[in-house]
Amino acid sequence: MSLITNYLRVISLVLLLSIFGLSNAQTSNQKVTIELKNVTLKDFIRQIESQTNYTIVYQDTLIDNKKDITIKVVEEPLNKVINTVLDKEGLQATFKNNTIVITKKNTDSSREKKSVLVSGVVYDEEGMPVIGASITIPGTNRGVITDLDGRFSIEAPLNSTLKITYVGYQPKEIIVTDNPNVKIILQQAVKELEEIVITAQAIGQKNAILKQINSNTLKNVISAEKLQQNPDINTIEAIGRLPGISVIRSGGEGAAFLIRGLDQTYSKVLINGEPLAVGLNAVSPYSLEGVEVYKTLTANQEGDAVAGSVDLTMREAPKGLHYSIMAQSGYNALNKDFGNYSFVGMVSNRFFNEKLGFFLSLTADRVNRSTNLLNVGYNTNYTTNLNDPFYINGMNFTLNERINYKQSAVLTLDYIVNKSTTLNFQSFLSTINYYSSSQSKSFNPEGGIATIPIYVNMSKIPKNRTSGITNNFSGRTTLKFLRSILYYGVSYVYNETDNPGTRTWAYSSKTRADGLSRDSLKVFSPEQVASHFDKILGNLKETELESMSYDQTYAKNWSLTPRIDFEIPIKSNSDLVHGKIQLGAKYRLSHNYFDRNVGIAAVGNNSVFIDFIKNNYNYYWPSGIVELTVAGQENNFLGGSYNFGDKYSFERNDLVFDAWLQHGKETYLAGPTGGLSDDPRYSGFVYDLYSSAMNDLDDINQYGAGYIMPEINIGKWLMIMPGVRFEYGRTKMKAYSGNEVTRPYSVFQDINSAYSLKDSIAIREDKFFLPMLHLRIKPIDWFYTHFSYTHTLRRPDLSMISPFEYYNAQDASSYSYSAGNPNLKTELWKSYDLQLTFHGRKAGLFSITGFKKTVKDKLWSRTYKRIQGEPIPNPVFKDNDLVNMTVYENHPYSILLEGIETEWQTSFGYLPKPFSYLTLSANYTYTHGKSPNPYTRLYKYKPEGSRYELTGRKDSVVIEPMTGVPEHVFNLTMGIEVKNFKSYLSYQYSSEKILQTHPNDLRLYVISEPYSRLDFNASYGFDFKNKDILEIILRTANLTNSEDRVRYRGEHRPISVEQYGITVDLGLRYKF
Repeated sequence: MSLITNYLRVISLVLLLSIFGLSNAQTSNQKVTIELKNVTLKDFIRQIESQTNYTIVYQDTLIDNKKDITIKVVEEPLNKVINTVLDKEGLQATFKNNTIVITKKNTDSSREKKSVLVSGVVYDEEGMPVIGASITIPGTNRGVITDLDGRFSIEAPLNSTLKITYVGYQPKEIIVTDNPNVKIILQQAVKELEEIVITAQAIGQKNAILKQINSNTLKNVISAEKLQQNPDINTIEAIGRLPGISVIRSGGEGAAFLIRGLDQTYSKVLINGEPLAVGLNAVSPYSLEGVEVYKTLTANQEGDAVAGSVDLTMREAPKGLHYSIMAQSGYNALNKDFGNYSFVGMVSNRFFNEKLGFFLSLTADRVNRSTNLLNVGYNTNYTTNLNDPFYINGMNFTLNERINYKQSAVLTLDYIVNKSTTLNFQSFLSTINYYSSSQSKSFNPEGGIATIPIYVNMSKIPKNRTSGITNNFSGRTTLKFLRSILYYGVSYVYNETDNPGTRTWAYSSKTRADGLSRDSLKVFSPEQVASHFDKILGNLKETELESMSYDQTYAKNWSLTPRIDFEIPIKSNSDLVHGKIQLGAKYRLSHNYFDRNVGIAAVGNNSVFIDFIKNNYNYYWPSGIVELTVAGQENNFLGGSYNFGDKYSFERNDLVFDAWLQHGKETYLAGPTGGLSDDPRYSGFVYDLYSSAMNDLDDINQYGAGYIMPEINIGKWLMIMPGVRFEYGRTKMKAYSGNEVTRPYSVFQDINSAYSLKDSIAIREDKFFLPMLHLRIKPIDWFYTHFSYTHTLRRPDLSMISPFEYYNAQDASSYSYSAGNPNLKTELWKSYDLQLTFHGRKAGLFSITGFKKTVKDKLWSRTYKRIQGEPIPNPVFKDNDLVNMTVYENHPYSILLEGIETEWQTSFGYLPKPFSYLTLSANYTYTHGKSPNPYTRLYKYKPEGSRYELTGRKDSVVIEPMTGVPEHVFNLTMGIEVKNFKSYLSYQYSSEKILQTHPNDLRLYVISEPYSRLDFNASYGFDFKNKDILEIILRTANLTNSEDRVRYRGEHRPISVEQYGITVDLGLRYKF
């Protein structure tokens, strides 16, 4: 029986028990005893409230300050007493549940029946909009909730009462008057705050959790306060602490993420609902008001987010002048580097009677992300004996040095044009520059005495720059037509990445080390193998430069997106049914461009190169052989477990690289001389054709979408939200067709003309209808269940559908062909989600969610060998040619992805001290996926009657676990919050995950081992009389000095180990 089936049964049982537990509130009549003399009406009202359970609501303009009320009653009915007093003042009282509404007497009965459309905004005490607040008319089934801007519209009878409620805030009631525009400020309910708030006194996260509870879909919300609660260097690390999300790290920093086992190609990253121009790892948590992670989509969201979407919320300007400055310095223990820093500055204010709001944030970071990396190779093909261990046949030590510099700016403007229209503008600008270099030593340890060469590879990126900007203009206008609301806007996104050239150098040593026997390599650990080579690694002699290369890339893309949405309120005559209909449309025009150039220079045993070195650098290299320059020792590799030995300088490398590149240019410009130099392979750098041309992109995309989505509320306990979305896409693509040649061309020649590249143009169109359904049942205040059924899609990557074609027919033993496929189908996914959520006093928030996803037309890159009798990919090949094929296809096999997420967030304010200071946030995710992995096997056979052997191919499918998906993920954060002191200890755990499968040997599955780490964050704030706050901040990441380790399933020794060390940051923040 499937996981989801069992889960549904449990949910059904809980739901039935909850429904049977319903109860109704009861009220009672009261009598009062009052004796007052010469007091105001307000004094009289306060006396009534002090003796009864009633709250009295009125407009200040109705109550004067005259001390003309005198009354003396004993045990008289309340309604008689209050109406006797009010009658003399020309007022009247209406009793509704536990509320008394005082209004002006009105003899015009028709006026009482008149209804008006009330529109307004609900704010908290800080002036921030309250999202999801409930606006109801007591005694009826009519009500609405506030939108993302805290706004609402509701039709209500004149002189009736509106009740505004929001979990964690005191309820508030207002009287409906002729003024249809209202502004409501809610006060925090202090007692509830201690008992209900998910993260204790962290008001920001309390509001975030309330957004989650009041949402009409399934999502997780993180506030700005919680984003800064842990020592997370970027937003990927922050969302990695949410249920259902796992992080892929590079250098110890989150570089990518998976939602429910699916990689980022199945997700969308947005900023205020529009595409983010840069990667999520470029965003500092300090720039954000919060993050919302949608696990299911609604019809008003773009459909190409199968796993979900991450929406970053920008800060807005509260009332008054506010500013803060933060500066912190950090230390990286692995590299003994004190150079890390982070600066954040923010300022906001409102002008022109608070109509114009202004917010500006600036951040700058410098982080050392250097790592030590060990890679170990094993021979896995020499035996079929499952009990015979693999033996080590390769060792590689790599020192990676990388410094990241990030700068970002956020500008937010909002302007209240009038009572019905508000305009907003947000701009997010980010730039990342990183500088990196690496040097590695590698060798095969098997051999005899003085037989093992050592190879040294070095690479360097002088500067890689990525920058992007997202501008978003939006507006909201309340219309008299159908009492509807019009939303409109336009966004512009631009991104640019420039890598002027990754340089690499490959060296080999002429000195030889003593090798180890195969029997030893079967049992020795990587540490034991490495220790055998310590001496030669620390004193390499006669190293010779063999080759050099460079890799230049430049990419840019932009998009322009206008959009419009329309919201129409609906209700029945009985008020039992109410809700709204949303419909809208969006159009996007975008352009993507990518250009890459890769040059290669073979200089080992190159007589032209050797003569060039002798003639120009004989002082350094009289033999003409370029050797490495030692620049120190690294004896603490991977915490001292290994000895890297000599480290080398890049100065000589750069000098030779620049000189040989210039030599190739001068030789090409000089023209043929009749010597060996005429061949560019010997005189400079030549193109790598496939890398330089076949990945280039130049395309124009058009995207259009429309939707309709009614939200129907039946009473207070049932919400039904069906919807359908139509999407249209058109892409015009330009790429190249080309083939490898015998003699490559100089990088200073035009690559198009040199290789006779042909332009290849293709146009692709698709259309989809995506139905969706959300159903929420809330039988009681502290529990609801939410079900969703959604259709989503994943369009092929541009590299898959690019109309490029490449073949290499130079050597029959290695014929190859690869091409894009503009006719690829789009993946179509169906998702089922079911969530139970409990929230209330003491328990905080607890939810459990089950999900299931299936897909049709799964995309895959197929690599196989074309055999005789199969279609010929290009006329240059013959029918009997064996060709290595790489193409993109849709496979017909089904995929199932399912799992369960649980989340619990609470505080313990109801416990005695000191336990009342504790907070808890914990979540666990179980993910299970099965995926068909097609594979091929070649075999030889001799047809009957034939003298010749032919090659056959057997295509098979193996159902295997999905790769890259940890089955278990757990996050726990324990906090202590005592007045101005806050500290948090966080633990993360991710079980092993399969990185690579094998069709017929489980031992050869590549496994990423379980990963866990501890982080700690503490701060203390000093309050001043003028309400300024000075805060000291301490952040420590990776206290456990955890490593990323990879191995074969059938081998306990590692394939790779990466260590990035402990980081400690200490800083100050000043807030006003």
